[in-house]
Amino acid sequence: MRIEKVFSLAYCIIAITLAVYSKAGFLKRNVSAKYVFIQDALGRPFYIYTSIDNFNNDIEKAWLNT
Repeated sequence: MRIEKVFSLAYCIIAITLAVYSKAGFLKRNVSAKYVFIQDALGRPFYIYTSIDNFNNDIEKAWLNT
């Protein structure tokens, strides 16, 4: 079966690009992000993170994409 056929009707596909083999976990990743909490004029909370992920390094050059 071709991979296109397997995933062609999928609504959502989650690819764990940090995993270097099929049994590697990803849920216990230690991420310590700093953020700033603010509220808008209606009192709704917003969180602004102080760092931005490196998409090119973390996704494009990840093990899954090589």
